Amino acid sequence: MYRMPAEKVKEFRPDVKNEFFSILANNIEKMKEFTDRCGDKATEVYVLNNDARELNDVPDNTVDIVVTSPPYGDSRTTVAYGEFSRVSLQWMDLENIEPADITGIDKSLMGGDKYRKGFDYNLKSDTLKKSLTKILEDPKSLERAGDVYSFYEDLEKSIEAITRKCKDNSYQFWVVGNRTVKNENLKTSEIIIEMGEHFGLKHVHTIARNIPNKVMPSLNSPTNEAGKKVTTMTNEHILVLRKEKA
Repeated sequence: MYRMPAEKVKEFRPDVKNEFFSILANNIEKMKEFTDRCGDKATEVYVLNNDARELNDVPDNTVDIVVTSPPYGDSRTTVAYGEFSRVSLQWMDLENIEPADITGIDKSLMGGDKYRKGFDYNLKSDTLKKSLTKILEDPKSLERAGDVYSFYEDLEKSIEAITRKCKDNSYQFWVVGNRTVKNENLKTSEIIIEMGEHFGLKHVHTIARNIPNKVMPSLNSPTNEAGKKVTTMTNEHILVLRKEKA
C-alpha cells in the first residue's frame, strides 16, 4: 500500500462514498456500452470460482479463446495485492466472505507458498533460471528468490491447466508486465513463452502497450534498502499464443 507522509495524512480528507459511487456509475456505463456493442447476439455467461492452477469445473479441450492478465508477481516482492484487496473487502463488508478469508488472502494468491530455505529449480524456463541465479549471487536474497520462484511455479501450473482446457488451434492472450526484483529484470513475457512451448503453445506475436490506468507508484524499492528506488513498470506486453495440435 502507498505510504503517505505523516503531514499529508493530516490533510487527507477524501470523500470516499462519493468517489466510490462515481467510479461505480462510470463502470456501469461502460458495461452498458459493451452490451450495446455486442448487439442481439445470444450469449450465456457463467462465473466459475476456480483455482487457476486446476480449473476443475472447466472440461478439457472445450475453450476457444482465453484472455487473461495474471498478477505481475507475488504480493511480497511486487504489488501488495492482499493489502490492496483487503481494505476494499473490509470496507464493503460483504456477507459471504469471512474475516479470516480476507486477512488470509496473500496465502491463497499465486506465490503464496514460501520457500524460506531454498528450492530445487524445476521449471520450464531458462530465462527465469538465469535471473534467479543472478538474484542468488547475494546470499541475503535467498528468501526473496524463494518468493519469486514460488510465484512462477504457480504461474506455470496455471499455464498448464489453461492449455489443457483449450481446444487445438485455440488462442490465448496474456497481458503481462516485466518487474524488477533485487535490480534483476524478470522478463515474464519471455518466461511465459518458454513455459508455454513445453505445454504445446506456439508464440504468434507480442504487442507492447503503455499501462493505461496505473495504480502502482511510479517508483519502488526492489532491494528493500532505504533510499534505493527504481522506476516501476510503465508498459505491458500482450502475448498471443496458439495451442498446436497434439
